[in-house]
Amino acid sequence: MKARVLFFCFAVFLMPSQVSSEPFEFSGRTFVFYGGGHGIQTEYYARGGRAYLWYPGNSRSVRGQWKYSSGGSHVCFRYPANIYDPVKNKQLGDWNCKSKTKLQRMAKAACKGDPFRLSSGKVPYMLKRGRGQLGQIKEKCS
Repeated sequence: MKARVLFFCFAVFLMPSQVSSEPFEFSGRTFVFYGGGHGIQTEYYARGGRAYLWYPGNSRSVRGQWKYSSGGSHVCFRYPANIYDPVKNKQLGDWNCKSKTKLQRMAKAACKGDPFRLSSGKVPYMLKRGRGQLGQIKEKCS
């Protein structure tokens, strides 16, 4: 069975950001994103460039990579080539970069560390599509 994942940077985000105006840093933090096409996505960005994505319908977190672009104004992401994006109907595997400013606008919550323990490969529970669980997740990551 192919793992389903959304590369959240492709989605259209519907809600205003709830993240502070402090300097936007990824390393060692977890972010909660919401996109109408995919629902809630929560991702932990570990120091050293590993990323762990909790995506609706997945029973495990998806391990990927992240890095700052040369110059630091963008953040780049890459997931294994065997990961499928159901909204874009394509396999992932290539690096994709988005501006830090855009990502900050898309984030609904951010917190230090890995409160959901996504780096373990496990997820606390299976996410459903839609907004239903957003409040619960934001409460733990605020």
